[in-house]
Amino acid sequence: TTCCDVLGALYDQKADFARIFSGYAPTYGDIAAGLTFERELSQSISNELNENKQYSMIIGASGVGKTTLCRQILARLSKAGLYCWEHNVDAPFLHEEWVDIATRLKRIGKFGCLLVDDAHVHLPKINLLVENLASNDNKNLKVVLASAKNHWRPRVKNASLFKEGAVYEVS
Repeated sequence: TTCCDVLGALYDQKADFARIFSGYAPTYGDIAAGLTFERELSQSISNELNENKQYSMIIGASGVGKTTLCRQILARLSKAGLYCWEHNVDAPFLHEEWVDIATRLKRIGKFGCLLVDDAHVHLPKINLLVENLASNDNKNLKVVLASAKNHWRPRVKNASLFKEGAVYEVS
């Protein structure tokens, strides 16, 4: 599959502390079980996405907890009633499909949020998604992007990411 349904993962994934202890990023099941500490940024970014921001870009060095922070944000938004998905980092990013989802969300008056980890890998397609959302004035799909700082900075990004979003550097 190309994505994970966050609400389903919160209830279906089993917690596995040994996996976290071995250095893997916590799953939604681990977050739901309380096996992670919550960063201060989690609540404030969630609130901003729920209220007025469309994009959040989380950057930082490898291993600082970007994925965990992003998953905590999506878990919080999912519990608040947004449809939330995480893109599978190994799958192609199908921006046309996300445009369709955003259009459906707008049509029914609902909101959703998509997490793209290692976003620098898919940035050209992400830029196309952002461009389409901006040109159609569609704010119903929120997007959380996570990337290593050294891969994120030198790449060209759509201006709407900064106009309608914010960059958060974690360390």
